[in-house]
Amino acid sequence: MKHTKGPWREYRYSDSVSQPQITIGTVGGTRIADNLERGLPITEALANAKLIAAAPDMLATLRAIANDCDDYLSDNLDMDAGELCQAFFSAINEVYVKATGKFIQDDVGQEVEG
Repeated sequence: MKHTKGPWREYRYSDSVSQPQITIGTVGGTRIADNLERGLPITEALANAKLIAAAPDMLATLRAIANDCDDYLSDNLDMDAGELCQAFFSAINEVYVKATGKFIQDDVGQEVEG
């Protein structure tokens, strides 16, 4: 499963100032999600839009941290630091699986992209 390449951003437009339409899309104009405002207060919908738009950057950050942890675990025998890194790696992997549907180990060492 592959997501639309980032960066993503929020777009607001409408004839109504009190209830603009909120869309997530790429800088190049590809739409990712529409009508994020339905049934929500506008401030909550805008906060959700910002979080969704940040998803590619967060995913890239998780991948970069996992790559660093994997390198550290491969090169160091210090169990205390290694155990800490392993705990971070496990937590990152859990989020990564939710975002991508695969284990981060499948992507460790690949190019980091947003």
